[in-house]
Amino acid sequence: MTSTEAAVAGEDEEEDKKWISSEAKMLLRQDLISGDIPPSMGAAAAYQRRPEFQQFPFNNFSSNYGTLKRKIAKDYNRVESDLISYQFDLAHVAELRNKNPPPPKKYPEWHSH
Repeated sequence: MTSTEAAVAGEDEEEDKKWISSEAKMLLRQDLISGDIPPSMGAAAAYQRRPEFQQFPFNNFSSNYGTLKRKIAKDYNRVESDLISYQFDLAHVAELRNKNPPPPKKYPEWHSH
């Protein structure tokens, strides 16, 4: 059966579903985020780190490893960008409030007599 026939039969899809919901993917994500697997580590070295990774053929793992690294890097960049924007917004709001403080609210003085 060719890879095209396998894809039509749904076998490749079944293989992807296994990775999507696998403990190996969860562990790889945790290791990449925590820094246990540094961004500079290649797929072959990462593959040897856990037996859960070796449940998948290396070619599939290598592809999934690269994809996951790119997604995490993209998420980090997005977080960094959001943080910079958020800090700027907070500083801008604080500056505006300092220049134009709200008028004090006038409440009745209940304890004045």
